[in-house]
Amino acid sequence: MHALILVLPALLLLGVAETPATQEPSITDSNAPLQFEVVRPEGMAAGVTGPVLVALPPAVEHRSTVEAGLPLDWLEEALRLRWTVIIPTTPAAERTPDGSNLPALIELLDHVVERFSVEGGRVHLAGIADGGSTASKLALAQPDRFASLTLLPTLPPGLDLGDIGGVGGLPIAVFTEDEGQTPGSPTARTLFHTLESLRVADALRDFHDAASKADGERYFAHFAEGAIYMGTDATERWTLAEFRSFAEPYFSKGRGWTYVASERHVYVSEDGQTAWFDELLDNSSYGVTRGTGVFVRGADRWRMAQYHLTIPVPNDLAKTLVELIREQEK
Repeated sequence: MHALILVLPALLLLGVAETPATQEPSITDSNAPLQFEVVRPEGMAAGVTGPVLVALPPAVEHRSTVEAGLPLDWLEEALRLRWTVIIPTTPAAERTPDGSNLPALIELLDHVVERFSVEGGRVHLAGIADGGSTASKLALAQPDRFASLTLLPTLPPGLDLGDIGGVGGLPIAVFTEDEGQTPGSPTARTLFHTLESLRVADALRDFHDAASKADGERYFAHFAEGAIYMGTDATERWTLAEFRSFAEPYFSKGRGWTYVASERHVYVSEDGQTAWFDELLDNSSYGVTRGTGVFVRGADRWRMAQYHLTIPVPNDLAKTLVELIREQEK
């Protein structure tokens, strides 16, 4: 799954849980490459695995202002969810670490993962305003480090929508309280459709990767119930059950097929419930092929309702090829 756009009032960042908690004293680690403040749920012992959020505040944030803002910005919801929140800070005479200081922030991430028992080995990353710009740069530089990326109050200045594709399969949430970016506004719709198209593109990448690795379980998990697969032969119009019967004997022997996309276009319907695509693929046996199809939104992910694989024919060769096919059919 790739990206999810949430257009909600800002600072609902961490959701709501049933059991509230209280704050432990904030901590500054003198051994870290950068100073940071830590907010942890009361009673959470060292070594207990849990989600960790690295929250990058707007510049300029000195330690005193970060400490003053913790209860307002992060504390209540973070502790309810029993998240550990880490906020980089600086002495009063210095600026908050920003996008020009990515190496130090990356070092800090290494330190955080080493010191805290981070759920899944990946921290959640969030940024507000200027901090969102820095968070975006971090995520683009090393997306595999993060479990999610949250930006508020909207996409930071200078971040193009097309840049988001560089974060791979990282889930993204964008929050806004701007009246001009309500769920029905053009800006919100653009964000939504861009992020959803990237989720579909990620599903296609994983679909082809599973086929190349003969991972039948992962491959067929991408299909919707009642899906149709159409191959290059005119007789190859298969229901999902029929296609599974064709593919599984190959997968069971570790034999898959590799198609590498060289071009892909994804479109999402206005209501966000349907997507369609076309892609050019390279295959060692068949050369350039084209895949087209349709996705429908499922309860938990986009699922493929139809896939059609074809071999594009140069116009100058079309008549010759048709004659060869007719000869074979005699």
